[in-house]
Amino acid sequence: MANWVKKYGTAAPTEKPSPTWVNEAERIRQLEREVRKLREERDILRKAAKYFAEETNW
Repeated sequence: MANWVKKYGTAAPTEKPSPTWVNEAERIRQLEREVRKLREERDILRKAAKYFAEETNW
């Protein structure tokens, strides 16, 4: 055990976000923005389809 302490030390390692975590977090934010945009577009198309479907029922 003494050899292990000499080799690795006793201080707790400080974890910093690795570049991959940062990139993944940014990618998640981008995907969430894209999902919001696509949902808005879908809702607009649904409303338009409903409007035109009602218009043709005279």
